[in-house]
Amino acid sequence: MVKGVSVISGKGGTGKTLIAVNIALEAVRRGVKTGLLDGDISNPNTANLLSLDVRNVYAQFTQDADHRVIPFSFESLPGFQYFTVEVVAKDIGIGKSGSEYGKIIAELIRNAVWDVDWLVVDSPAGYYDIHKSIVASFDTDYVGSVVIANPAHPRDLYRVLDLHRINDIPVVGVIENMSSFTCDACNTTHYIFGQSETKKICDDFGVEFFGSVPLSNNIRKGISQGNPILPDGEGREIIKNIVDKINQLKPRRPGFITEMIQKIDSTVESSLMKLISSILVVVADHIDIRGLQLQYGFPGNRLIRLNLLDKTMTNTITSFHFIIRDGKLKLVENLTSDPKVQIDMYYKAFAWALLKEKDGKPYDFWRALWNDELRVYGEKGVEQMTAWYFLQDVFNKVMEVGGQRLIPLVKVIA
Repeated sequence: MVKGVSVISGKGGTGKTLIAVNIALEAVRRGVKTGLLDGDISNPNTANLLSLDVRNVYAQFTQDADHRVIPFSFESLPGFQYFTVEVVAKDIGIGKSGSEYGKIIAELIRNAVWDVDWLVVDSPAGYYDIHKSIVASFDTDYVGSVVIANPAHPRDLYRVLDLHRINDIPVVGVIENMSSFTCDACNTTHYIFGQSETKKICDDFGVEFFGSVPLSNNIRKGISQGNPILPDGEGREIIKNIVDKINQLKPRRPGFITEMIQKIDSTVESSLMKLISSILVVVADHIDIRGLQLQYGFPGNRLIRLNLLDKTMTNTITSFHFIIRDGKLKLVENLTSDPKVQIDMYYKAFAWALLKEKDGKPYDFWRALWNDELRVYGEKGVEQMTAWYFLQDVFNKVMEVGGQRLIPLVKVIA
């Protein structure tokens, strides 16, 4: 079992690479065999912190048919392994798609010849499908994310923690970097990026705040001299405490991965069909479809396909086709034309959005869209979004007027 840890930030320039390197080296110092993977493929810079001249170093592979990557080892650091794509790309800029980035990192996590107990991944800045790929690659061996904050951008921290919470991905804790600067000449501490909100945001999410690392000439000088270790009094204690916690934590499978491997109950399709039928009854009795058409400028006789999928967003459980005719929303069974708009949605996310909560946390159709549990396609961008605005409002109004009748069935699906 390899304990997986990722170091992540909501945006670039927070110094997460420095923290990732320090966590890995502190673990090695304690006798833990530790790997460090530079997952920031388009902007790798761990090699610079480790004083490794990648221009004269080349990747090595096993001689068997699999040609697995062999991470680097260092005589001066027994128990430490390391790999960065920079040794392959050198100074060539990398501009692959997000899905391709995810595949590369997943391959390096799963199939490189790691002989370690911990694997620390310096993740790309931002929180999107690449980070989910990193987490998914560890499966049941993921310990959690170390989130790096900057006082100038508190909303970035909020968003990262929010997405961890809604996807049930564990968080080891938060470190604030570049929190303040103490002038050598006057010994005055300046909060260059403003007063911090990091502790309050951590408290709001129930996440441990490990402390703040300052902007420091000592840190800069150490890096320039080939020593990336944070000095005592300027972050060293924080790194030790983070490593202590990682050592104590047990890996687990994040919630969104558990959902991906769950078997679909045979009654789900019939439950979804019953739910849609019940929704249409409420629409016919209570919803002003003509009024919503006027509100959103959505024309009639436009076929909309709703695909309800499993968690992987690739396998369809059931599909429904809607059309507006004579001021009524109708279900179409025998198609005579192609849909103008297609909406793909994770079937449980559909139920959570109707209930407006997931495991006690706020959830709605917009949450599903931004969390990639809902996708909208169409021939025309304006028409596809107009159709989506219209249909989501229909569903929301259905729950307002007929929710008591529908909630038991929706909860079964959720």
